[in-house]
Formats: sequence, C-alpha cells, structure tokens
Amino acid sequence: MAMQKRIVLQNNHDQQHQFSFYSPSFFMSHREIGSVVAMQDEDLVHRVSRVIKLKIKEKFVVFDQKQHALVELISCLKSEIKVLCCSLNENKALSPNITFLLPVLKKEALEEAIYSLAELGVNSIQLISTEKSRREIMEKDMIRLQKMVIAGAEQSKHYAFPLIAPVKRLAECLDGLSLDSDKIVFDISGESFFEIHKKLSQEKVYILIGPEGGLTMQELLQFKKNNFNVCSLTPTVLRALQAAAVGAALFRIS
Repeated sequence: MAMQKRIVLQNNHDQQHQFSFYSPSFFMSHREIGSVVAMQDEDLVHRVSRVIKLKIKEKFVVFDQKQHALVELISCLKSEIKVLCCSLNENKALSPNITFLLPVLKKEALEEAIYSLAELGVNSIQLISTEKSRREIMEKDMIRLQKMVIAGAEQSKHYAFPLIAPVKRLAECLDGLSLDSDKIVFDISGESFFEIHKKLSQEKVYILIGPEGGLTMQELLQFKKNNFNVCSLTPTVLRALQAAAVGAALFRIS
C-alpha cells in the first residue's frame, strides 16, 4: 500500500502546472538527460527566483523554437541557477500549417493580435500593408512583437512558436503564396465559414483579415482573383484583433 501511495503522489506532482520560460541559451551546446546545467541569463534568473519564486526540486520547462526540456531546479543563487535536465523533446507544430497574413494594426491592437496568434498555435505570421494600414513598423517594433510571440508561447505551452516576417505590400505578398494551399479572407460580406470549411482540403492554409476600417472593394476583388475564399466570421463587425483570434481559433478547434 505504501508503494502504491508513493506512485500516486508522484503522478499527481507530474500533472501539476509547470511554468515555461524561453531560453535559447540552454540549447546552445549539446544537452543530455541527467546533465546539470548552470544558467546565468539575468532575466531568467530573476523570473525564476524573484518573480515566480520557484523552490528547490520544483520543475519547469525551458524552450527555444525547435525543442524544449523539462528541468528541475537544484540550486538558486543571486546571479545563477542550476538545473537538472529531466527530459528533452522536439517541438511539434500544429496542423494544418497556418500562415496568418496580418495587416499592420495600431500598436496595442497589433501586439494583442500577435500574442493571440502565437497562443493559438499559428505556424507563421506575415505582416502586410493594405490600403488602410499605413503605419510603419520599425526594428524596435519587430523586437517588441517577437517578445509578444514568446509570451504567447509561454502561456499556451505551444513551443513551436511562429516567426514574424517583415512587412510586405499586399500585392507582393499574394504573388508569393503557395499554389497547393487553401486561402481564406475573413470579411462580413462573405459566405459562412462553416460552409466553406467543408470544401477545404489542403494541409497549408493562408488566413487574412482586414485592418481597422476594413478592406476596400478593390482588395476584395484582388483576393478573389487569387483564389481566396471570402468568409464571414459572425453577423456582426469585429475589431481586427478579435477577428484574428477567432479566425485562427476556428482552424484549431474544427
């Protein structure tokens, strides 16, 4: 009976919530299960010891874009933590492969949309410039957006997070799309998504929403010429950041 009790307790511990931290430096050299790794990344040490306040022997996950590891905290100093590597795994991307064509939105809306798309497990994000999205994206903005992606990956535990491609003009972007793919543009003028979804068959999907102010008629005609299915999300008009989240979610729950 005592042995059975210990097994149950261990299983319950394994099922507890585990925090996740982006740490590419952990994987810069070869790692093996059972190895002890000293981690000196200032931000990571601060979050583990001061923000989350993990205790010795507690486990957490570290990851980069390709792999993740379950580690156990074995020592915690002011400028360094040491962890025991308990397991190593390759990250798995979700299917279908979603490239989200995201218009450049206002600063806060764009950041929130990026976070949601990472949280929902899209595979890549291509920023696009449309007639009604004219804000420039600077290098500092891209750095900030990538941080939002990381935050979404840490929250969702989907470690194969999307990469963000720099802004392209809409026409340039459409020219480079894969032929063997399904293409969706969400607009209130379109057909029901659920009717169109029955006809989709490709493993690669391109999704596009309109910016604040919507898409122009000329842009909608351009999408139709490029074999996009025009779909409606709801009978009401959503904000762009909400449309991004709902549109991506439909492909992850269907």
